Amino acid sequence: YRNTALNGIFYFDTKEMSEAEKITQMSSAGFEEYCEKYLSQDKWKITKRSSYDGGIDIRALKEFKEGSIKSLLVQCKHWKTPIPPGEMRDFITACNLEKTEHEKIKMFITSSKFSPKARSLAEEHDIKLIDGDILLK
Repeated sequence: YRNTALNGIFYFDTKEMSEAEKITQMSSAGFEEYCEKYLSQDKWKITKRSSYDGGIDIRALKEFKEGSIKSLLVQCKHWKTPIPPGEMRDFITACNLEKTEHEKIKMFITSSKFSPKARSLAEEHDIKLIDGDILLK
């Protein structure tokens, strides 16, 4: 949890700082594994991860209470700079090309932030965004 002082400076607790340092030091592959663990906490069952992902890093399935099964398509980017709209467009294309018998849920996870245009594209295409701040919560 972040606290803001009167001068507008953020203060982070030690747990959050420790987690941020751990994420910063990960390789891209390590970040994908971290994202898998993050998704597993929400009961997603990881089904496929391969060296050539075609624009989708993680595929997962989840059965919901009403009996439906949904397919999760995830792009992971371990970047220090904001995600530009071109990356979001590439992910949208990859999701459109992905064949699945279940309803698709799209998610883009980054260790950084999303540019305003990338956020706008995500909203237009119903993509759930997880940025570095959300990962630290």
